[in-house]
Amino acid sequence: ESIGRIEKALDAYDILIKQTGAKDKTYIANLHRRSAICSVCNKPDQALSDLNYIISQNPKDVQARYQRGYTLLMKYNSVTVVPTDQTQEFHLYLRTAIQDFDCVINEDPGNTKAALR
Repeated sequence: ESIGRIEKALDAYDILIKQTGAKDKTYIANLHRRSAICSVCNKPDQALSDLNYIISQNPKDVQARYQRGYTLLMKYNSVTVVPTDQTQEFHLYLRTAIQDFDCVINEDPGNTKAALR
């Protein structure tokens, strides 16, 4: 039953995001919420797409950076790789996750703007 509710919430956010569009003042907040639901529903690609857009609009969004780092680590946590040139994409994602966490961790806890290096 709770899975059905989560899917309904995801559908509702899909519709809301399409209807409001990027110029609406609630657009980013709705993307945050949808990405959180996608993470719960095991839809990391959709969550990452939303989070990448949020970060492209506000690179200092600490919440989005933390969630993206966490989502990347969860997505690739089950991947066992031996470092080679063919695992370049995996290492890019891992580096992005580490940078996102570093951005959050090294910032003053009371400050919502993360310092990017």
